[in-house]
Amino acid sequence: MPKLKVFGTALMISREDAAKLKLPSHVRQARVFVACPSMAAAARAFGISNYEARNYVGETGNESEVCYAMSSPGTVFATGMNYDKDAIVIALRAPKTGA
Repeated sequence: MPKLKVFGTALMISREDAAKLKLPSHVRQARVFVACPSMAAAARAFGISNYEARNYVGETGNESEVCYAMSSPGTVFATGMNYDKDAIVIALRAPKTGA
């Protein structure tokens, strides 16, 4: 199995997911991150193009993000943009399995 890296970016999320993060009603942008073997795999998980990933996604060293992402590789997690150590973190999408 290839070595995993944790990639992150900011994306717009649904109102329902924003409510789960307890974000103000007018805020729908969240920090999202995922453990994947490559940036291309992270782009697929985030639902963005490789071009967007090359321009807006980066490998993260944030200990909290790495811990969450490595606990469930391929699952996209989200949190607020305030980087509070006690921030709520939710799983947005689990990896697709099977054919």
